[in-house]
Amino acid sequence: MLLDQIFRGASPSAGKLIAQFCQREGVTEEAFRFGLIGLYGRNREAPCWDGAVETIDGALCRLELPELAAVLVGPETDCRTEAERIVGWMEERGTAVQAAYLSGRRLTEARRLRTMLEAAADGAFYAQAPGCRPLEELLAVPREPVLSADDMGRLGQLRREIASCLTRGEAACVERKLESYDAICAQGRPAAYREQYASLYCYVSEELAAPDRELSRYHQQLRPEGKSVFQAVMEANSAGQVRAYLAWYADRLLAWYHPLKENTAHRVTAYVEEYVGKHYMETVSIEEIAAQVGLSPNYVRCVFKNTRGVTIQNYLSDYRLRMACKLLRNTAVKVSRVGQMVGYSNVSYFCAAFQKRFGKTPSEWRAGQCGEDTYLRP
Repeated sequence: MLLDQIFRGASPSAGKLIAQFCQREGVTEEAFRFGLIGLYGRNREAPCWDGAVETIDGALCRLELPELAAVLVGPETDCRTEAERIVGWMEERGTAVQAAYLSGRRLTEARRLRTMLEAAADGAFYAQAPGCRPLEELLAVPREPVLSADDMGRLGQLRREIASCLTRGEAACVERKLESYDAICAQGRPAAYREQYASLYCYVSEELAAPDRELSRYHQQLRPEGKSVFQAVMEANSAGQVRAYLAWYADRLLAWYHPLKENTAHRVTAYVEEYVGKHYMETVSIEEIAAQVGLSPNYVRCVFKNTRGVTIQNYLSDYRLRMACKLLRNTAVKVSRVGQMVGYSNVSYFCAAFQKRFGKTPSEWRAGQCGEDTYLRP
């Protein structure tokens, strides 16, 4: 159709296309006006999506654009009323969308309006609730295509803190950390927002579910709306949906961990592992750990050994060596410095411990480009 070509910027020039359209319709370029209704969302395969578009009064042309479908309507159509009706019509059928509307436009504005429609997808994604708004309202807050290095570093730290709060069954802590996480993610465009929430899910599942066989079986059952949490996040229509999926996931992990919170063995083991994760590059004091959990050092040692099957010292050594593998693989730092960075003051002792654990010296391990999956299993 000519209208479709005009909006998509096809050859010949827009002026010629507009002239052809107006000649065909028997109107002048100045007299012809139209309205726009944009429907934003990724669920275009929902049964009601096509039905909604087809019921729009006075529709002239439908454009399928990234993240939205746009419908051009004649000048007699009340765009706001029609957009509100369509949003309600789809909500009744279980599909939430965001709609934008614009009235009284000329065809010479077509290409600029298409750019505005696509740019408004960011605002539609971050809208607080399904509904319809003037198109200009969705363009009010520009978003960054890529988050800064500082923001990425803070998100990485928050992922670790959220995982730690989950293992302790601390719902209030998880909620606070998720709020901080969301505030940073919301500075980016929708693709960056989805990506960082997907990264949070993957980090938590790998850190918590993967090492625990029983939790892993439970984790496989966590499928909102029959999808994996990852898939649900990446297909979400809005930031609100993304937050809801992660809150649902966190609530179910908390339901798993909360009963364990009162269990002394779990509490001690979780604290020791968290402490080691934060202080492995320093001198680790079992006495300090014991004071923090209110138990004797010998009792802490006994509980950890019975729960994890290894002593705290052996767990610490293994953790340090696994961190050393990451540094050897991902950096060009000298072997002696790597040892210092993971808590070994004596480079010879570090090299001997590394070779005993992995069957190679640190230099041989690095030279062989060995993958972490091969050597980092406990």
